[in-house]
Amino acid sequence: MSSIRQRTLGLALLVFGISMLVIGFISYRYAAHEIEALYDASLEQDARLLEGLLQAPLPEEARDGLLNSLENALGNAARSNRRLAGHRTDSQMGFQLWEASRLLVRSANAPESPLANLPAGFNSQSIDEVEWRIYVLDVSHSTQRIVVSEREDVRGELIRAVALRTLCPT
Repeated sequence: MSSIRQRTLGLALLVFGISMLVIGFISYRYAAHEIEALYDASLEQDARLLEGLLQAPLPEEARDGLLNSLENALGNAARSNRRLAGHRTDSQMGFQLWEASRLLVRSANAPESPLANLPAGFNSQSIDEVEWRIYVLDVSHSTQRIVVSEREDVRGELIRAVALRTLCPT
């Protein structure tokens, strides 16, 4: 009698364990996919913000001053290399602003190679042995292109950490 109970309990625990593994795997994949979509939306939003700055009706010298101020602020931020509560925040996002084939400004942590030749929309590319997630925005009615990028290693690290935390209750 006890062997039937043991086998039944063992089988029930095995089915429960396998079910939990499958549920955990599906939950992890879903959470990672949703977080990836949030990061992509953030890249697109950053590009739209930069588009708004570029489209501001300013005289050419004021526009150049705005771009210089932006470049200086980004350079200061890159040099400070701050970390927030143990989170890795360095080299997460970079951008390049282009007018036709001329680079107007780029953030200090953006790849140095030109990214303006990529098709509009989302792209992934390896540059100097570093994977980047890139969003390219063609500014309508102009020759301007905005390229916003994030390092895949930093992005992936954060996505994995958040997705794994969703499994804690399980």
